[in-house]
Amino acid sequence: FNMNNSFDNINNNNFNINNNFDNNFNNTIFQATLAKSIKQKFTKPPLIGLKNVGATCYMNATLQCLSQIEKLVNYFKYRGKVEKVIIKMKNQDCLTKSFKNLIENLWPTEGSAYLNKKYISKNSNNKYFIPEEFKKKISKMNSLFEGVQANDAKDLVNFIVMTLHEELNKSKANTVNNNKSNIIFNQTDQQLILKNFLMNFKNENQSIISDIFYGVTHTVTKCSRCPLPKHNFEAFFFLNFPLEEVRKYKLEFITNYNLMLSNQNMNMNPNMMMNNQTFQQNLQKIQLLQNNQVNIFDCFDYNQKEECFTGENSMYCNICNMQLPSTYTTFIYSAPPILILVLNRGQGIQYKIKMEFYTEIDLTNYVEYKENNNRIIYDLIGVVTHMGGSDQYGHFIAACRSPIDNNWYQYNDDMAFAVQNF
Repeated sequence: FNMNNSFDNINNNNFNINNNFDNNFNNTIFQATLAKSIKQKFTKPPLIGLKNVGATCYMNATLQCLSQIEKLVNYFKYRGKVEKVIIKMKNQDCLTKSFKNLIENLWPTEGSAYLNKKYISKNSNNKYFIPEEFKKKISKMNSLFEGVQANDAKDLVNFIVMTLHEELNKSKANTVNNNKSNIIFNQTDQQLILKNFLMNFKNENQSIISDIFYGVTHTVTKCSRCPLPKHNFEAFFFLNFPLEEVRKYKLEFITNYNLMLSNQNMNMNPNMMMNNQTFQQNLQKIQLLQNNQVNIFDCFDYNQKEECFTGENSMYCNICNMQLPSTYTTFIYSAPPILILVLNRGQGIQYKIKMEFYTEIDLTNYVEYKENNNRIIYDLIGVVTHMGGSDQYGHFIAACRSPIDNNWYQYNDDMAFAVQNF
């Protein structure tokens, strides 16, 4: 998902990890990137597929989605910083080099490489690129991607994003990801804790990846004894929704809510009379959930539900210096310009959960920080879909909205074509 207008106003503090408490901080990465753009160079999307080089449909679909993110493409295609990182890591494994090469081949200069024979399928007029070098690189850097076994797209996007961030980190390229973003502060001043986190993150974790993909979660922990809650801020670059757990939570929540409305109505409380329209809407929602259908907002409701820990699972309170029953709730504090969602159907489920999603979602009610009280609205720009009943078999394809003409295209390994009514 791409946040509406997030890139048009990127220098106006839209990304809050970097800019919340430092209005004088200049985002030089994006200032340099704006000098050249694929929108200036291309009149139509290249539509180049990726050849399957041995059970790599998961890789091809993931890479096609990443290669349709305009600012990411601009950075790797036109930004000199990438070349400096590649030169500096000459004798080391460097995913940045392989990713840049991939972007150059998926967005070739018209009139030259675009007509090269390596882009033309022998069986059709469809253009494709063979990503053998990229596959070899990820296999060498991570044994999970070795051989021709089936893999999951979410594991690959996690590896790509984290590795590129480490290599392109402005403060210390090619370092191990630090843990400062996960520190729980004991102070009770929420704003001070947040400021410390943001400044630490900005100083030690700035890259094109963090600028585009990273958001901030805010976790509030309350033990049964402390009078004040404890706050923790942590960076994230994707949200993982276990759909079966989402369905169970939402079904239980709405069922209990309807039961409460019914009891209130029976007690004839004039201030809390049952709203019949709400009741009927809830009944329809319950029926959908019982039929294994959820929507994207059910996922975000589940994401910020209150968790309770009691008995052996009680959490240790470093203020009370003992283990006590506790609750914690996690909110999205700051939303990233590009939001990656993982919809996890889980293992061993005998039925398919139907996921209702939209090409535009309004997350204003789910995000704590809203600059100038602006609404937080995202447009869908890409979907990786797994077809098949198991992680061990099946096929991955991608549907992406091109930043050039705003139309939707499907990428099925070496095939790339327009789709209607997405």
